[in-house]
Amino acid sequence: MDFKRIELIFLCAFLSLNLFLCYSYYQGKINQAQNTEVNSVATIETRLTSDKISFPKKLSEDVSEGYYLSAAATDFTEIEHDYTPKESQNKYTFGMAFSTPEKISNKLSDKEWLSFIKENPQIALGKDYKSVHKLTDNKEVRTFSQIYEELPFNDETSELVLEEVEESKGSLLVTGFMQSHLSEIEPLREKQELITEKEAIDTLYMGNKIPYEGSILQTQLAYTRIFTIRGKNVYVPAWFVLIKDNKKNVHMERVNAFANSIISPNVSEVKK
Repeated sequence: MDFKRIELIFLCAFLSLNLFLCYSYYQGKINQAQNTEVNSVATIETRLTSDKISFPKKLSEDVSEGYYLSAAATDFTEIEHDYTPKESQNKYTFGMAFSTPEKISNKLSDKEWLSFIKENPQIALGKDYKSVHKLTDNKEVRTFSQIYEELPFNDETSELVLEEVEESKGSLLVTGFMQSHLSEIEPLREKQELITEKEAIDTLYMGNKIPYEGSILQTQLAYTRIFTIRGKNVYVPAWFVLIKDNKKNVHMERVNAFANSIISPNVSEVKK
């Protein structure tokens, strides 16, 4: 018997088996990576569904950009305005009741509402408020805020709130307003990429901030104040998420869009 020929056959068979096993191993790695990628896309949505948490749409993976911002609260006593508050009032907020309530259609577009506050002489700096219907857990008020490079502020330091009552079907009476305003808005660093809506929801879910059988009502990407230092406020972009629990209670959560961390409700004053 030709032993050299047998040895060659076994060697070829051994090499073929090794090549097949290597191919199978690497192919499995590729498939595993692909499956992991697919699973990671569906993970948070699948987990929300399994916990009977409703959400209005497919969670976005679009990437936006934003800044760390610095701004100062506007002193309304220093503004030349016929209705400037007296020295004894809080100089950083300004509000009043209209002597004659304004009758307004409740079907106005955002553009028409912005024109209303811009042209009303009783509202200070009305032209600076460019965002309408800021995400809020209070549906009884209509809120406007300032914007920095397309991202609005969602913060009590930059808001104009109209006081409204429903006069009749299709019309409202605007009886007054309360406002705050920011000046000297400037970036502290270069523009940076932000986490996506999906990543923010994932962070809230992992942090047990979305209750079982709850609902994600709305989300918004906006600037929020994180601390105050030497009279200046510091803001970061954050994902605001409006959540309702299974007892119909509604609350707001915020996720820092730079650090992907949940923001506590308290704003600290840093003194240096």
